[in-house]
Amino acid sequence: MQDRQKKMWVWTSSVMLCAVAVGIIIYVMNSNVMEHNGGNSITTDTTAVNHTLPTEDEVPSEVEEEVNMIGMIETKDSKNLDIYMSASRSNNFGQLPFKQDESFKMVVTSEKVNELEIGLMSMTDEQIYSEIVESGTGSVTIKVPESGMYRIYVNNLSPDSVQFQLKLGKAIEGPID
Repeated sequence: MQDRQKKMWVWTSSVMLCAVAVGIIIYVMNSNVMEHNGGNSITTDTTAVNHTLPTEDEVPSEVEEEVNMIGMIETKDSKNLDIYMSASRSNNFGQLPFKQDESFKMVVTSEKVNELEIGLMSMTDEQIYSEIVESGTGSVTIKVPESGMYRIYVNNLSPDSVQFQLKLGKAIEGPID
């Protein structure tokens, strides 16, 4: 009988010790996050590259209010991009070399009417060369003013989040960041 009580005591003590350890870990992790963010809840202001792009039904408005997220980009070939962007946000990503006077075409397709600014940004002086696609669907052709490295530039001019496809005239070299 004493042997059984001893086993129960050891088992109960082990369970309580694990519960306390988990509680301490959660407390420490929350303290570090709060300290890192100046006492505020978690925020992020980076482009998240994700393997799965959410549908508009999967992105609740509460998430957009709590997280200051620019968006997500999904691609399999660095040429055909699926992009999600929060309302009134812009982003630049990737690297492409161009020669002066080279033309670069980008085709935008969106199921909803969203005003988008699409173009290139010079990595040398951060000058943006872009056009506005008022309906969310259309094409943009940029004549590159000088030889150099450029980034893809997208700007959601809409007050709502957008999801669209962007087909590039040539594939982005290296990672999309």
